[in-house]
Amino acid sequence: MTIDDRPRFFQALSSMGVMFADDLTTPRQRLYWEVLKDMITIDEWEYACTSALRHETFHKVPLPAVLLTYVAVCREEEARRAADVRRRQFEETMLIERAERLALEASPEWQAEQEKQRANAEQERADYQAWLDAQPRHVLIALGKINPPQPERWRRLSDDDLTYEPSEPPEVAKARLRSQFRQIMDAEGR
Repeated sequence: MTIDDRPRFFQALSSMGVMFADDLTTPRQRLYWEVLKDMITIDEWEYACTSALRHETFHKVPLPAVLLTYVAVCREEEARRAADVRRRQFEETMLIERAERLALEASPEWQAEQEKQRANAEQERADYQAWLDAQPRHVLIALGKINPPQPERWRRLSDDDLTYEPSEPPEVAKARLRSQFRQIMDAEGR
């Protein structure tokens, strides 16, 4: 609750004091406020006070713990109402979707669209298969359609497989690669 809720809080508290013929002193009223202000909302407070007026039989304002039991009942009722609203909204949504689906399924336009999509999918599969059949063997191998890799034939690389022994000094290899690069660039006209 906030400072703006104080008048409503104290009005509900004083109503209980009148009904239960209990003299609520100012310090006692402040204690009720201090104990409850951070735990409940003003609407829950008013619900708890009304419930206490209806159900309590002892001529004394109930302690905060008793009032909090009424707040718990209020919260349960709110949660149940919210769940009912969500359930009704879900059911309405499902009914609307079902009605729309039935309306679509019944329409000849929807049936024709579904048939057209099925035919397009079958045609695309047939075109792809025809394209595969027309490809040379090396393309099919690259695509993995012929002679796919066989994992059982793979082997673990040894240290010798991973060791690099240069066949020429690095300066000579760089010079050779630069001359090859220049030849390529000259051939392309750059």
